[in-house]
Amino acid sequence: MKTFVRILAFALSVSLMPFSFAQDLPAGKGRETLKKVCTQCHDIEGVPQLRYSRADWASLVYSMKDMGADATKTELEEIIDYLAKNFGKDEAKK
Repeated sequence: MKTFVRILAFALSVSLMPFSFAQDLPAGKGRETLKKVCTQCHDIEGVPQLRYSRADWASLVYSMKDMGADATKTELEEIIDYLAKNFGKDEAKK
């Protein structure tokens, strides 16, 4: 249930964000993989506004794989690392 709520919150936030996300995604390892994998199914412009722990990002990313995201385990881990580094709960404090 907790994962479902996260997915729902993510989907809602992504669908309500304005279209100007490219400059909001910091450069770094994982950015292009995130864009390639995640945009197969949905927009990602809401990602910069989200703040999750690494465990929560992992849960969300792997739930997307369970729903059909086409990515290898290595790609998923790269995405999780990127999200946790740039949009983790600790990043909100900076």
